[in-house]
Formats: sequence, structure tokens, C-alpha cells
Amino acid sequence: MISNALSIALGLGLVTAPAQPEAASPVLQASRISDSDEAAFSATDRKISAFWNKLPSPTAQLLPSTHSHGDGRDEFANDADARLSVQAARGERGLYILIRVTDDEWSPVFKEAGYDSAYDGLELMFDSHSAGQIAECGKKCRPAPLANWDLTDKTQQLQFYADPASPSLRYLRSNPNFFPGDTLSVADLPARMPGLALERVAVGKTRVAELFISWAQLGIDPKAQRRLAFTLSYHDNDRNRDNPYMINSLRWVNHGNPFTGPNHWGDIELVGAD
Repeated sequence: MISNALSIALGLGLVTAPAQPEAASPVLQASRISDSDEAAFSATDRKISAFWNKLPSPTAQLLPSTHSHGDGRDEFANDADARLSVQAARGERGLYILIRVTDDEWSPVFKEAGYDSAYDGLELMFDSHSAGQIAECGKKCRPAPLANWDLTDKTQQLQFYADPASPSLRYLRSNPNFFPGDTLSVADLPARMPGLALERVAVGKTRVAELFISWAQLGIDPKAQRRLAFTLSYHDNDRNRDNPYMINSLRWVNHGNPFTGPNHWGDIELVGAD
């Protein structure tokens, strides 16, 4: 079995990749939802909240033709191989994220991978700085263990399988130390980490994850701050790619994540009147 730390490093791509052209950071808008919509949110009702169908903000789409890994190792057949969409919303209590993943071949969960984003899994990263602030602060806002990565003392990461039957998620935070992180039961989140809630459902070839993360958990005051750094990845494994060293990946920002170099953070922007 591959060690947990090595598995994380391999899956996150902690190797030198070809330089990517700089591009403007993408922005995911989070529209304001009503207090009644927020009160109706449930992470245990096996349903996706109704408010997603009436949000005015656009949905971001990730496709193999536009968002595959930057080092050229991916072997997606076409845009039907795997794709996802992501939306954001905000309320008085916190931030909501909705991710829909459609995959032509769902793979079983391989526990040997050592971390929860290795096979048909999702990886989300948040930072209470904005993407621009992270780019500007350089190593000044990076703890010594993170000095070579674009992570700050406020970076948080969530990893979990797309499979609704998988009982756990992995939570990592940069302060005091990013690794090894905590593996938590989704069912235990209300008691162990009330600032997080996760609901996953399957509809045919599509799997849906609805995430709540409180403002306190994110470490921001939404009345004083309108942007926070965010990025996400989807790791797709098919039968002919059952090696944890080689996993197809869709990346939201510049074909990579903040572990692999600069300019891999985007932003969530809080929009709409309070």
C-alpha cells in the first residue's frame, strides 16, 4: 500500500509541471439566498435544495477539452468521458456549493489510494484571502512548511468521493500543519465539525454533491469581504486507468491546483444585496 502522505503528494501533482500561460483568475459568483431558503437546507433529506433552480448567477462548466491536467498525462476520450458543473450561493450562515458530476464509467472506491480524492473524487480548496491577495503576498503569508506552494496560513481543503455510499471525507488545514489532515465521517459532521455539511445523491450517470461551509469555518466576515479564493478538481478513474499514479483530472483554474505552482486559485465573489 502506498503511504498516505506519498499518495496525497502524487495525486495532487507535487511535481514540476510545464509552465502554463498566465490567465485571469476565474470567478464563481455566489448569489444571496433568502433566510427561508437557508432555513430549508438539509444535508440529510437526500434531496438537493430547491433554491439552486432560481439563482441568477452563472454555473461554471469543467470539460476535458478545456480543463484537463496541465502536464499532458490525461487520457480523456472526449467531453463525454467526465464533466462537471459548479454553482455557489450564500446566506446569512455561510456558503453553499453545488457540484454535478457526470461520468461515463463510475469506478469503485479504491481504499489503497490513501486519500479520498484519488478515484472518482472531488477536491475543494478555500482560502479567506482572495486569489489576488495570495498572488501579491508571496511568502509573507505562507507558513514555512508551505513556502514552496501557493497555500497560505488560511488554506483549507476538502476531499471526498463522488460516490454517495462513501461514508467519509477528508479535511485538511494549513494551520498548524496541512498534513496529515483528518478523516471524518459525513454522518458525524454535525457533532464534530458543525461548520460543515455534505449531501450527496446519485441520479443516473450524474452524482451531485451539495456542500455547506459556515463563515466562521471559512474565517471571513461576508459583510466586510466580498471575495475569497477557491478552486476545485475532479479525479476520474476508469477501468483501464486503475493506477493511483495516473488519474485523469479536471482542474478549474489554469489546469492545476495551488500545490503545483502560481495562478491556480480562482475566486468566489459574494453578489447580491444583503
